[in-house]
Amino acid sequence: MYECGRVNTTYAYDYDGDIIKYRCECGHDGEMDIKSGNGKLTWRVEWAARWKIFNTTCEPFGKDHAASGGSYDVSSVISEKIFNYPAPYPVPYEWITLNGEAMSKSHGVFFAPEEWLKIGPAESLNYYLFRSKPMKAKDFSPKMPYLDFIDQFDTVEKVFYDEIEAPSEKEERKFKEIYEIVQINEGSPLPFRPPFRFLVNAYQIAGNDLEKIYAILKKNSQLTKSFENKQFNDLTELELAQYRQRVDNVIYWLDNYAPKFVKFQVQTKKVPKLPLTDEQNKFLNDLANLIENNEFNDATTLHDAMYEILEAQGLKPQKGFQAIYKMILGQKQGPRAASFLLSLDKDFVVKRLRQEA
Repeated sequence: MYECGRVNTTYAYDYDGDIIKYRCECGHDGEMDIKSGNGKLTWRVEWAARWKIFNTTCEPFGKDHAASGGSYDVSSVISEKIFNYPAPYPVPYEWITLNGEAMSKSHGVFFAPEEWLKIGPAESLNYYLFRSKPMKAKDFSPKMPYLDFIDQFDTVEKVFYDEIEAPSEKEERKFKEIYEIVQINEGSPLPFRPPFRFLVNAYQIAGNDLEKIYAILKKNSQLTKSFENKQFNDLTELELAQYRQRVDNVIYWLDNYAPKFVKFQVQTKKVPKLPLTDEQNKFLNDLANLIENNEFNDATTLHDAMYEILEAQGLKPQKGFQAIYKMILGQKQGPRAASFLLSLDKDFVVKRLRQEA
């Protein structure tokens, strides 16, 4: 007699109390105590058993299990006829693709919940799943599209807590209904989660210094009404932990999913040796004078003033911004120029624009 270890070629033919006698197509005969934990129910029987064990009343599942005569139909009969338990309400859903590819762990195309929690809070995962109808096709990308998604989540969360206004009353009702479903702990206070996209730049400017990043957030009006008048030291222990987690999410995203063009490093030690035209040099010098002689409290005002210089000189904005990035980052592109300059030390900016240090 040989024991092949297969389940799908084995069948039970007799029992005595808790002892099951079974026979396999390979010729093996054996006995098993059902209390030993060494047995396994076949898939459709196990699914029905789990419904009763966990008192399941609603069961989401992939659309393949919803086919007529498929897993759900068969397990429903088993649940009701054998386990005397009503089949739970079915919620079939469309498959989720990853970067346009069907998820398959065996093919290495998957995105585990643990990985999600490294780039976003648990509520954002719930939001991704519940923001649209189950049978609507969904594609997820943790790369650049993730920034748009997390912006949407942040907006919904802040509308729910009345931190910002929704675009319309209809949207407000929709956002609040969705967030009621996605929140982990009902009645929990407003989380402190500064804008993810802005933190991508702020972190690369200030490094892993929460207090410096907070100052950049404050200077650029990135704090909502519950935090705009708070100083860094006023944050509660919970708010500080949430802040730390969000910055850690940003760091992990930058290290693992951000494209190269998003990444930059401020060249603080020396002026990059990159060529500039006479027009670009004049623009940088005029911009240095503007920043040195004025106090800008928001990026919009500085942005408008920069454009006045560009228009006066007849210099294309692209050429002017490239000059800024070349002298501060050592590359031709970077984050939004006005907000970027406002986030840096004023003396450093003035000297670097003049190419003095």
